This record gives sequence, C-alpha cells and structure tokens, in this order.
Amino acid sequence: MKICNERFSNALEHIPQKTPPIWFMRQAGRYHSHYQNLKKNYTFEELCKNPDLAAETALGPINDFDFDVAILFSDILFVLEALGMSLKYDPGPIFGNFIDENNYEELQSPENAIKEMSFQENALLATRDLLPDHKSLIGFVGGPWTVLTYGLGLNKGIQYENNYSNSFVFKVLSEKIIPLIKYNISLQLNAGAEVVMIFDTDAKSISDSENFNNYSKYLYKEVIKEFPKKNWILFKITF
Repeated sequence: MKICNERFSNALEHIPQKTPPIWFMRQAGRYHSHYQNLKKNYTFEELCKNPDLAAETALGPINDFDFDVAILFSDILFVLEALGMSLKYDPGPIFGNFIDENNYEELQSPENAIKEMSFQENALLATRDLLPDHKSLIGFVGGPWTVLTYGLGLNKGIQYENNYSNSFVFKVLSEKIIPLIKYNISLQLNAGAEVVMIFDTDAKSISDSENFNNYSKYLYKEVIKEFPKKNWILFKITF
C-alpha cells in the first residue's frame, strides 16, 4: 500500500509549504477522553500489548482531531522488560530490580530479547490497517542513554563512578541497550512505521561536556548511521 501524505513528506524533506502536518507526541495520552474511556476497562500494559487496543488508542486522536500522523501507542521501557527486567506501571514505571554486575549475565541477549517485542510489530500493523491511506504512521524508541538510566537506576540516585566512561556502564550500553534498540528500530520500520523517533531526553545527565560529545558521536556511529536519513528523527536534550 502506498502512503500519500504530501504534507508529512514535505516536512521531512524540508520543503516549504503553506500548511505543515499536524501531530503531537503523546497525542493519544492522558488528556484525551478517548484514552480515559479505554483506561476504565484496560491497564496501560494491556493497551500497549494488545495490538487491537493499541491501534484503537492510536486512532483516537486521528478520528477526533484529523491529525496528519498517527503514533505507535507503546512505551520506551519495554525493551528493558524484554531483556529480563521486572516492569509494571502503577501508574509510572516500577522495576523489581535494576541491572547490576551481579545480575548482568542473567539478561537476555538482544537477539532473543527482540522476540519479546513482537507486540509492537503487531500494533503497528493493526494501526496501519485502520489508518486512512493519506495519514502517516510513525514509531519511536528511547535513546540509549535514557533507557540505560532507567535500567541501571541512575535516575533513582544509583551512582557509578565516572558516569559514561565507567566500564560496566559502557558494557551495558554497548552490549545490551544499543543492539536491542537497533533491532527495535528495524522491527518498527519493517512493520510500517515511516520514521522512528529517538528520544534521548536524559542524555543531559551525562556528567561533562567531553563525555556528552563522545556519547553523541557514539550514538551517531552505532545507531543513527545504520539507518537511512528518511527513517529517523532525533530529539535530544542537551546541556
């Protein structure tokens, strides 16, 4: 099926146009009565992991406001659950434990973990089936450092000496997080996402500018450079 969303295509190609495409991240979120009505009967996890419910949630803003772009209804932290971490939402994410040197070897390999993410593939396919041909569909993933901060508990005050340059921190980042996120991007693109957004909002927590620059270069080399430009949009919070 060919998607014909000229406004979205022009925006991606930086082509000036009278009317830009309209869409908002989290547009199927808590503000919306459509979402609130679904939440009366289903948990957040059910809305994400049941493909039909995920599609119904994603289509709510399209049907009510005629936005130009639908967004996969999911969460950036499911990749950590796929690796083997215990995760629940009440209402925000709660982990049973964080990754450390004692449990690192118990984590799944990225090759096996991505198999646990098939619900995103099915959700995208179900959303595309319901979406009009002239509307676009995008996916998203968490940036590697942001996902890592949740996985190691860095955002909860757990400290590792030297932050980004710590050998264990970099091991988790390079061996588990980045390979799995790359698989996740490919999964979403293959399932019909026209672009995949990368949200690395916690990259600002990297301790100094030199490490931040090193991380940015590493992110570009290991993740962004692997995919055609038309397939990603990067949002990153800097100092």
